[in-house]
Formats: sequence, structure tokens, C-alpha cells
Amino acid sequence: MVVAALRFVSNSQYLILDLRDNRGGDPDMVNYVCGFFFKTRTHLNDLYERRNKSATAYWTAPNSILNTLKTIPIYVLTSNKTFSAGEELTYDLQTQKRAIVIGDTTGGGAHPVQPFAVENGFVANIPFARAINPITKTNWETIGVKPDIAAAADTALDVAIDNIKNIKHQ
Repeated sequence: MVVAALRFVSNSQYLILDLRDNRGGDPDMVNYVCGFFFKTRTHLNDLYERRNKSATAYWTAPNSILNTLKTIPIYVLTSNKTFSAGEELTYDLQTQKRAIVIGDTTGGGAHPVQPFAVENGFVANIPFARAINPITKTNWETIGVKPDIAAAADTALDVAIDNIKNIKHQ
């Protein structure tokens, strides 16, 4: 599905990724998607697990199918609902200077959690790992990803389009 969607837009001059309602996903998918947007193998993120004191490094594997996407300008739209893996994709592209982020600050969920049963039918979600960005040496936990261009989430697409039009007229 990812390849089909990206192939469909691969001849565009600009790419807008709308993550305003993305509530999360899998770091492996973030890594896979980023492989279409970088020319060379790029270190995106580490996931440090406290219980076994180990880290998993996430590096792009550049995809050779859709080369036009490696240089296309990218805009990422965010809201306070953008969370977890949606935030990771945003943060990875932003810190690598590969995208301009437009919208609201995201929700702030960088630490993967695991559910643990507690008494009386309650479940507690306890963090078991933390993301570590190779550039910032930190992550977006509790603070969210700050946009490059702050805008209300419902106007972020219009702001991105206006930004693109202004670039074209310069």
C-alpha cells in the first residue's frame, strides 16, 4: 500500500503528508516510509529498552524504486492528536531537515508502553523503552513535536499550500 500510494504521488513537485489524525503505529513502518525520502542510509532513531539495557538502531534503507521522492520538498501537517509513530515520522523528517512541519504541537508520546494488569480490572500502561534521536539526543515525550510553522490544525493544509505558492513565485 505504501509503495502504491507513493508511486501515485512520485511525479509531484511537492509532497504533503497529513498526519493530523495519525494516532501512531510501528517504528518499523516509520523506518520503511523514510526509506523513500532519503538518498543515503540515514540514522533516524534509537529505541532504548531499560529492562535489558539494549538499544535498537533504526536506519533508513534507501528505496531505489521511486527516486524522485528523495529530493521532493516535503511538508508534514500535525495536530495535538498526532501521536507516537506519527510523531516519530514527523520528528525524524524534521530533525534531518527533510520536511517542514506545519500545524499544532503534537501529543507527546515518544515512549512505548506495555499494559500491566492491576487490581479491580484496571490496566496501567507502563513505559518500557524510550526513543533517542541521533541529532537531538532526546525525543518528544510530553513536549510533542513543535512545528516549524505554527498554525491551527484545521488551517495547516491551507498554510502549506500558501507556503508552496510563495516559494513558486520567488
